[in-house]
Amino acid sequence: MVLGHESAGVIHSVGQAVKSLKPGDKVAMEPGVPCRRCTMCKVGKYNLCPDIKFAATPPIDGTLAKYYLLPEDFCYKLAEHVSLEEGALVEPTSVAVHVCKQAEIKPGVSVVVYGAGPVGLLCCAVSRVFGARKVVSVDINEERLKFVKRYAATHIFVNQKESAEQSAERLIKECDLGKGADCVIDASGAAPCIQAGIHVLRVGGTYCQAGMVSQAIAFSSW
Repeated sequence: MVLGHESAGVIHSVGQAVKSLKPGDKVAMEPGVPCRRCTMCKVGKYNLCPDIKFAATPPIDGTLAKYYLLPEDFCYKLAEHVSLEEGALVEPTSVAVHVCKQAEIKPGVSVVVYGAGPVGLLCCAVSRVFGARKVVSVDINEERLKFVKRYAATHIFVNQKESAEQSAERLIKECDLGKGADCVIDASGAAPCIQAGIHVLRVGGTYCQAGMVSQAIAFSSW
């Protein structure tokens, strides 16, 4: 099958009813097209449509093809100065915006983001835009952490082989988080990160699971 769901492209041709786009326009492409008729679609949460057709999710082919068909309202016109490479980042950035909204990021909070991959990095950047005063990026890859420190995070933390409780205690101390972080986002999907993230969170804080989890997660007693 064809892969790809983070894409931008150039309009080749349009249907007769299309008004907002024309051939030659550069657009960012939304990869999931919902049914538009179910309850989730009608209340505005179309990303939760049970019948959504999402690019590069079997049996739906992805966007890395010469031609790809999309409804007009799922193509977002790019300004002339925006490149196609930047346009392709609209989709993962929208994921980070949604995650930060779910995590209730607001001015003055402290945020810990597990995973310094593309989505984790963007969650750090969006958290800063939303006004977070402290953003800690956590990963085992020190090169990634060096980059995210230059790009968006105020603090970085290298995961080591230790218990979730020990890791959380060390992170809170090294990053001066007091009684714990206000918000924790996991963008890794890794069990050790999820387990440690719960312990990093202060009482009454907000946890958001963004990474895809592939196994059952066990938590130790508090």
